[in-house]
Amino acid sequence: MLSRSFFQRSLIPAGCLALCCSVLAGIPGEGFGQEWARKMFTEFNHDFGNVAKGSFVEYKFPIKNIYEEDIRIESAVSSCGCAQVSLSTNRLKTWETGYVVAKFNTQAFSGFRQATITVRFARPFLGEVQLNVRGNIRSDVTFQPGSINFGPLPLTSEDKSKSIRISKFGNPNWRIVDVKSTYQHIKVRLSPPTQVGTSVDYEMTVRLTDTVPVGFVNGELYIVAEERGRRFEIPISFSGNILAPLRISPEVLVFNATPGQEETRKLVITGNQPFAITAITSSDATIQIAPTDQTKKVHIVEARLKAPQVSGEYKGEITIETDLPGGAVQKMETTIQVSDQ
Repeated sequence: MLSRSFFQRSLIPAGCLALCCSVLAGIPGEGFGQEWARKMFTEFNHDFGNVAKGSFVEYKFPIKNIYEEDIRIESAVSSCGCAQVSLSTNRLKTWETGYVVAKFNTQAFSGFRQATITVRFARPFLGEVQLNVRGNIRSDVTFQPGSINFGPLPLTSEDKSKSIRISKFGNPNWRIVDVKSTYQHIKVRLSPPTQVGTSVDYEMTVRLTDTVPVGFVNGELYIVAEERGRRFEIPISFSGNILAPLRISPEVLVFNATPGQEETRKLVITGNQPFAITAITSSDATIQIAPTDQTKKVHIVEARLKAPQVSGEYKGEITIETDLPGGAVQKMETTIQVSDQ
């Protein structure tokens, strides 16, 4: 049986007595059983548009649990093999968000395809929601490889580029006139077209700029092509993980101590390549850190605290300077919680 908050958030009209009674009896009405599930979705349809044969194309439908009860998804199935479906998770707690992931099967299918995805729920009671995807898989356009994967890439790497071959078959007058992206840290360069018979090939170089931030990178480029006086867009996805020059564990240094107590914590400092720590300082004089004079990829240093005599919370930061390219500097927060208890 659902809690009172579930009904309040489901916005059941006060006059729907028969429906409320059926829910309270543990047997929800059919209309309500679908409606409560639909309220967790904001999108129900996605058009992939024109996509290249063999390209990696997927879309994530977000699903958010807006209720106090845990949600369990029983299954997500597609009506067509042209769309492969997976779940980021099958359980959602209150306010958690998961995804129904629809991947267009451009390897095995061609032409216009569409599929209905049925998402079935097992808890807090039975229900289902239908999603729809469609798109046109063009067998006359191919990308090699099917997506751009920068992989794990150090921020300091001098080469942040990947190449891809774009081929069009059957029309020697087909031309790429533009490449669009909403991601500001990426640049694209196209070679002049080469023609063999009725086929046209381009080499496209995609480069992440030096301003790219640390963390996961993902998005899509849109190839704008012109054919017989008409323009259309074909997406190609890109992804990667930009690694910081230095990674520190833990991310925040926390001490819990009584006044005047001495405590010790270890910091693990990892670089993308062997490095030396040229300086390591704390803004809080109660924390002393013993530096190392070795060159290696992983450093373990000791932070020693002599807690202040006055109870309270003290915030600060540790600054680590290295001889890595560009003089990589990393900062981390410190928190000292001093209590008499």
